[in-house]
Parts: sequence; structure tokens; C-alpha cells
Amino acid sequence: MSYPVFSSDGHVLEPPDVWTGRILRQFADRAPRLVMGEPADWWHAEGKRVVSCAAGAMAGIKHRDEQAWRHRPYEAKFSAVRRGAYQPAARVADMDTDGIAGEVMYPTVGLALYRLEDPALTNAVFSAYNSWLAEFCAAAPRRIKGVAMLNLDDVAIGVAELRRTAQAGLAGAMITVNPGESRGYDQAIYEPLWAAAAEAGIPLSLHLATDRPAGAPKSAEPMVSALSDTPAKLVTRVVWAQDSLARMIYAGVFQRHPKLTVVIVEHDLAWAAPFLQTIDNDYCHRPWRPGWPRFQGGAIPSDFFKRNVVISFQDDALGVRLRDVIGTDSISWGSDYPHPDSTFPQSKRILGDILLGVPEADAAKIAGGVTARIYGF
Repeated sequence: MSYPVFSSDGHVLEPPDVWTGRILRQFADRAPRLVMGEPADWWHAEGKRVVSCAAGAMAGIKHRDEQAWRHRPYEAKFSAVRRGAYQPAARVADMDTDGIAGEVMYPTVGLALYRLEDPALTNAVFSAYNSWLAEFCAAAPRRIKGVAMLNLDDVAIGVAELRRTAQAGLAGAMITVNPGESRGYDQAIYEPLWAAAAEAGIPLSLHLATDRPAGAPKSAEPMVSALSDTPAKLVTRVVWAQDSLARMIYAGVFQRHPKLTVVIVEHDLAWAAPFLQTIDNDYCHRPWRPGWPRFQGGAIPSDFFKRNVVISFQDDALGVRLRDVIGTDSISWGSDYPHPDSTFPQSKRILGDILLGVPEADAAKIAGGVTARIYGF
């Protein structure tokens, strides 16, 4: 490739001391912790098993032995986790191996922690992780950019954390993909967040498996994460991203905040084409009803999508073929390192196959140009 490749979706696998050494003292006995055991080590939170260390120990296996990858138990010891999942120098070395010029970092255990029930504990957990991530990224600021975790149970606290983490050097912030019906993103309570993110130039991400529905039923079962979802839930996961995005568009969030960027992460890509067709058709061809929006200047919903929304995909050749509908300025590729289904260490080969026949200007945007633009590489 004649252009640089930037990954819009990479992950850390949090090391054992990420919370125990940083969380506020009053939450020390409730901090997420790595529990060593046989045959595997698991992260626990509030007494519930959350994530296996296999999430950081299986990167690249499917490219060596796909049968073993498909049938291997989803368990591992922390000693088997790739050092690039939690050590910056090793991460940069793995990026060099994979041909990646720069990468955007999300959590692994942290994704499931959006299901923590206590808001005060959630805030403390997120703040401690964000501080660790800022240190991680500061070791190679030209190569790795971090995305902060925000809890919006109290929007003012979330806004304050966005500003703190931006000052600490993090380049993005993540909010729950599914806040629940009673807290949907069409509500006015989020206006300070949209304004603060737009002013600071901080993209807001909606990542797979970050559900935090208000009033969710309490359960003694292990916390649900993307790693334990049923196949049916995994294949229909885009519904939450679509709902949140439609609410933002119809509520005029992007009309009021034209510099705000929202990134949809790990929900594939091809769904965006029928979504845009439907949202435009409903806006343009259904009879207007009281309370329905009418945008200024003759704009239609897809105009805001193509200006303000970016979708991060991993391996979706069909979605790339639909790029003329979706818009190449709204498409960015990500490797999902070090998770088991990541493209590491074959990212450039896989990406090259996906982009085969795509004009070079469009391919350069998808492979890294969009990511470099919104995260400041």
C-alpha cells in the first residue's frame, strides 16, 4: 500500500494492577480484580465473573490454525496474554509487525464494566482506568491514542471526566451504546456533553458491549459482556447503535453541534446503507406529525450522518462495496487487536483484499485517513 494504515479499533487487556493501585480508597475493596485460578484467570467485578484472559491471549491464532481457534475453550492464564495488550513498547512492536502506523485504544474488561450497578463505583472505576490509559498512551503518543470511558448517570460528572481526560492527552471518549429507553440520547440532559465534546474536538464512541440500560434487572448471574452473549444477540447487536444514532439525528444533535463526531465501533459496516435509506425515506416521504423534526436549510438525516458519523469496521467487504451510499468519509478500518477475531498479524493482507479494486483515494481514507483525521495522528 502506498498510504499509511491506522487502526480505529484496538484494545488493551487491562493488567492486574490497573485498578488496585489507582482507584479511590473507599472503593478499594470493590475494585475489579484479576482472580487467578485453574484452568484460567478471570477478571471479576462485584463478585461476578466478567472477562477471561483469553481475550488477550488468542490474537493471531485463527490465521495459524482456524480449526483450533474455533474449538479452543475461551480460557487462558494472564501469563499467556500478549505483552502488547498491556505494555506500550510491546504494543508498538506488534503494530510494526502488523504494518500499523497508529492505533486507537479501547478497553477489554472495561467494556463489560458499563453494567456495574453503583454509579459512584462506576465513576471511580472509569476514572482509574482513564488515568492508567493516559500513562499507557503517553509512552508512544505519535503511535497510540486512547479513548476514555465516561459514565453519564450524572451528565455533569461525565462532562468533567471528558475534560479531565482530554487534558491528560486522551483523544476520544466512549459512552454507553445503550442507555435504555428512559435515558435515550434524544433527551436534553445530554446537551452539555455534546457541546463539550464538540468544543474540545473529542470524538464520542458507541462501542459494542457497553450497554448500560437504566433500570436493568438485577441478577446473581455473571455480568453479561460481548464475550458471553448468545449468538442471537451478537448478530442483532447493531440495533442499539442504530437506535442511539437515530435519536441523536432526529433530536437535532448534529444540527446544533456541527463539529461533533460520533464513532460506531465493532458493529460492522454494511448495515449503514439500508439504515440511511430508511431514515431518509421516513423523513422525506411520511406525513409530518407534531413533534417530528424538520431540519434547517433543507437538510435530510443522511446529511448529518455523512458529516458527523464514522463507522469503524474490521472485516466487511460488503460494506466497503456500499461505500458510495455510506460515504468514504464515514468509514474507518480497525484491527481489533488483541482479541481472538482480530486481523493481527495479517491486517495489511486482509485489508488489501477488502480494498481490492477500490480507487486509491477512497482506499487511503478507509485504511487510515479518516482515523488520522478525527484522532489527530
